[in-house]
Amino acid sequence: MDLIGSILTLVAWGGVGVLLFMLYRIAHFYQATSGQSTHYRLFLVPLALLLLGGARYVVVGGLAGDVIGDSLQLAGGILVILLGTSLVQMMTGGRR
Repeated sequence: MDLIGSILTLVAWGGVGVLLFMLYRIAHFYQATSGQSTHYRLFLVPLALLLLGGARYVVVGGLAGDVIGDSLQLAGGILVILLGTSLVQMMTGGRR
């Protein structure tokens, strides 16, 4: 049962990684077409943090309670929120 949980954890965080990579590519495309600086390379930082946190959960064998894994996930999540909000505001021209 522990092996199945580890595999599912890897698959889930791999899916999150794919979605964040797509967001990175969207930011890169928008910068290339609009000429505005989106700082798209910064999207790789939360991608790495979240994937490292997911890998830490696989190694430890649990989804919570690990301070290092939880900290990596928290930092990655906060960065995704900040960068994503910035990108949306830039792409929509500040409209609400």
